[in-house]
Amino acid sequence: MLKTVESSRGKKTKGLAITYRSGTKNKFGTCPLSCKLNASGKGCEQIQIDHDYLDALAESKPENGEAFTYTHFNPYFWFKNKYRLDQYTTINYSADSIAAVEHQFKHNNIPTVYVVKKDYWQGKKTKTERGIKIVRCPEETNPDKISCMNCGNDKPLCARQHRNYVIGFTAHGNQKKKIEQDQKGGCYADGGNTRIWWDETAAQEQKETDAQKLRKFVKSLPPGTILRHHIAGDIGKE
Repeated sequence: MLKTVESSRGKKTKGLAITYRSGTKNKFGTCPLSCKLNASGKGCEQIQIDHDYLDALAESKPENGEAFTYTHFNPYFWFKNKYRLDQYTTINYSADSIAAVEHQFKHNNIPTVYVVKKDYWQGKKTKTERGIKIVRCPEETNPDKISCMNCGNDKPLCARQHRNYVIGFTAHGNQKKKIEQDQKGGCYADGGNTRIWWDETAAQEQKETDAQKLRKFVKSLPPGTILRHHIAGDIGKE
């Protein structure tokens, strides 16, 4: 199931086009079971990629605009060399350990983000681990002036395919205590307004496939639009 929004009203994503994705009747249905943030007991095995949706996602970059998203699926099962080209959506691998960061970013050159605990930064905006530069999401340190729309001036940091740094996100949302305590769960999308929209996505009726709906949506967007794919949900196939 796919929900599309032409212009987000969310604080961090205001002005962006966004989508939500869910399984049928279960919001975690497109997410990997193995994701540490997913405590629902629902989801896909790492190998269960929805390749029709993935192809549509990769090819759905608005005309003269930008597009980016995140996935918790291991790049071994989905990454293709053509995704390194600038005409494709930037798909960021979301890592939950420095070992995963090192393997996917340093050795495989995959655009990567890293979820960390609140005491990780110790007042700094950048850190270096295992020779890897990790840049804190700019919105976290200046939320009144910075959002996804302007975090990189001409292009959001997460939309940059060829970057020499990993982007660090501090655990956030009303489930973040689970991350701080190393418990299973902690998905930011499982609370607040995001959860409301995500639940609504899972409950909706839809005749088109997610790939078909996404392609149609992107064609309708004005040139220059910045699109963040699946605010909640992932690239899995139930």
